[in-house]
Amino acid sequence: MLPSTKLKLREARVWLAFWNEATMNDQLVKENDERHKIWHQDIIPLIQQINPDLDAENEARLFTALANGLNLQATVHPNRTNILRASQTIHRYIEQLRKSLSD
Repeated sequence: MLPSTKLKLREARVWLAFWNEATMNDQLVKENDERHKIWHQDIIPLIQQINPDLDAENEARLFTALANGLNLQATVHPNRTNILRASQTIHRYIEQLRKSLSD
């Protein structure tokens, strides 16, 4: 998901351009909303597997917001430091989901 290769960076730039166009195009807004709903629904069972005691719906919303923000930062300035920091942040978030199971 992060722009860690040339191909993924191109994909992320297309995604960013899509979002920009969606600010002015109702059809693209609907497409974006639908894709995010699907992504959100796909993440819920994964979070339930990590930790069934969590509010998976809420955690999925947090994850998608976190992932979108990190992807945006790494796409705008795709240097190694930003990509590594984004990857580490995602891994720490997932680890926190696991740790809350043992609390």
